[in-house]
Amino acid sequence: ALVAAGVPCGPVHTVAGALEDPQIREGGLLAEAETAAGRFRMLRSPIRVDGEWLPVRRSPPALDQDGDAIRASVREST
Repeated sequence: ALVAAGVPCGPVHTVAGALEDPQIREGGLLAEAETAAGRFRMLRSPIRVDGEWLPVRRSPPALDQDGDAIRASVREST
């Protein structure tokens, strides 16, 4: 309906779908990161400075890495 109405739009992908999208792969928007669980692919920031991609500064947290702090914060706020 949006396309028929002339509204610019595109599909909403899952993370896995976005990582396989040809426009993402060919556009250089995939980065790799290292964690304790191993290497994995992720989407990088689309911003370039002086023609260079912004670096991946940190990986996502490991499973439950911040869980104790989050649970303590919830206990304090209730």
